Amino acid sequence: MDAHPDPTPLNEGTVLVPELSCDTTLPFLSLLGILMWIMRCTRPEISTAVSIAASFSHCYGASHFEALKHILRYLKGTREFRLVYRKTEGIPHGSTRLSLYTDSDYAVCQLTRRSRTGYLLLMGTNVIAYGSSKQSIVTLSTTEAELVAMVEGIKTLLMVIHILRDFCPCQLPVTVHVDNQGTIAIGSNEVHNTRTKHIDVRYFFSRDLCDEGIITIVYINTSENPSDILTKLLSKVAFQKARPNLSVLPPS
Repeated sequence: MDAHPDPTPLNEGTVLVPELSCDTTLPFLSLLGILMWIMRCTRPEISTAVSIAASFSHCYGASHFEALKHILRYLKGTREFRLVYRKTEGIPHGSTRLSLYTDSDYAVCQLTRRSRTGYLLLMGTNVIAYGSSKQSIVTLSTTEAELVAMVEGIKTLLMVIHILRDFCPCQLPVTVHVDNQGTIAIGSNEVHNTRTKHIDVRYFFSRDLCDEGIITIVYINTSENPSDILTKLLSKVAFQKARPNLSVLPPS
C-alpha cells in the first residue's frame, strides 16, 4: 500500500535466472496466479512481464518475487486503466471484421536462446485476444521466429472464426499483419530453399489458409505493429507510447 508506483511492469533489460530450488516461504505462485488472472481479463500490457516471471514457477526465489512486486507497483500507478471498447464504423450489419497482428523477439531468452511470440487479435478496433509466450523451439533466424509467432496467432484466429461462424460470421479473408518480408513469402507462397528446409511442416499450414481465402498476409512496419509490446520489455517512453495500441486507456 505504501510503495511508489513504477512506470512499467518490468524495467527494460531485466534478466531473471533460475534458482536451484524454490523458496516455498514466498507466496510467489499465489501472487503469480492473481496477476495472470488480471492479465487475461483486462490488462494485456502486463502480458510480457507476467509471462517472463511465470517461466520460473518451478525455480523461483527472492528476485522473481521482487519482479512480481514490480508488476504490482505498476498496477498501483495505473489502477484506473482498463480495456476500452468502442463501436467500429464502416462494418456492415450482421458481419464481423477481424485483424491479426503478430511479432517475435528473436533469441531473447538468455538461458535457452528461444524467441518470444506476441500476437494481438482485433474485432474492428477492439482487442479480443492476445498472447505473449516463449516459443517451444529454438529458431535459427528472425524469419523462422516470425513464422512461428504468426502460426501461433493464426491458431487463435481460427478458433475465434469457428466461434463466430454460427451467429456473426466474420469477413474473409482476415488480414494478418507481419513485419518480416521473409515470413510473408514463406507463409503465403511455396518457397523452398536451403534456409527453410529444416522448418517443421506444421508451420506451413498458413499457405492452405491463403489459398482457401481465409487469411491474407500483409507487411506492416515494426514501428506500427501493436503486438511489439507483447514480445519484449520496453523503456518507459516506448512502453507508454505503445500501450494505447492495446486499447488500454484511463477513464475518459
